[in-house]
This record gives sequence, C-alpha cells and structure tokens, in this order.
Amino acid sequence: MTIRDLELQLYKEDIIFTFSGAISYNVLSAISLSIKDELSNLESGGKQQFNVYYVLIELVQNIINYSVRRGENSGNGYGTCFVIHHAKSEEFKVCSGNVVTNEQAQKIKNKIDKINSFDEVELKAYYKETRRSGRDMHEKGGGLGFIEIARKAKEKLNYSIEKIDSDKSYFEINVNI
Repeated sequence: MTIRDLELQLYKEDIIFTFSGAISYNVLSAISLSIKDELSNLESGGKQQFNVYYVLIELVQNIINYSVRRGENSGNGYGTCFVIHHAKSEEFKVCSGNVVTNEQAQKIKNKIDKINSFDEVELKAYYKETRRSGRDMHEKGGGLGFIEIARKAKEKLNYSIEKIDSDKSYFEINVNI
C-alpha cells in the first residue's frame, strides 16, 4: 500500500484525523491544536465540536497513562486514535486503541459495563457520587474519564478487549458523538 492509497482510504472512510505511534503530553498538545483547527472548519455546532475535542483528549490521555507499550523512561504511551466525520449525518466517531495489562483490561471492562448499564439520569447521579466521594481516584486522575465520555456520547460506549497473551490485551473504544 502506498501513502496515496492510504490517504484515499482515509478520505473514503471520512477520517478527518488520525494518529498512531508514541504519544506524550507534548504530542497531545499538538494533537489538540490540530483537531481544534480541523473541527473549526466544519459546519457542525460548537457543543458537538467541544464534545469531539473533549473525548479525543480524554482517550489520548488514557493511552499516555495506561498503555503497556511505553518508551523506556520517556512517559510515552503507544496507541492509535482517529476521528471520523460523517458529513451527511453530521455525526462524529472518536476511536482509540492501545495495549493494556490484562488486569487493567478487566477493570476497564467492569467500569464501562457499569457505566453502560445506566440511563442518562442514573449516569449523572453516578458522576456526582463518584466526584464527591473520590472513590475511583487514582494517581493518574479522578476516575471520571469514562463517565465524562459516556455523558458526551450519543450512544452507549462501544468497546472491545482482545486478549493478546497471558499478560496483555488490546483495548479499543469507539464513541459516537
């Protein structure tokens, strides 16, 4: 496959942004500027653009913080993310994927399954309870990321976890906005 073939495939699939490789907070900063510019050129509403931006940043932060494939002492995570914009329906899909430990995969599964079991009112209450209690806080954040993503999504969180070996799994999430 040539670069041109790849570019045409991305265009055909309505992918307006893609990144794959080592991701650091410096790269996240560049990604955030790039996606802001790309979104500002579209005709979708400001709230929808903010939600796309917010979800992408949250997913990239998850890659940085939890990716098993990490650069030695660099703090970089390794993963893939992209944004799809369906012009006809004015819908977006924000996707990411990265390798996690099997222990992390189980925690992610439990968390997302719990979040997906809530309706909108229950999700809002769960968010407030989690924020107030600090129960899911950890060294890398307040434990609110997937809850916030779910609150901005149009549908339940769509994810998959594929076991790679006895230690690692590949986590993928697709969020419709």
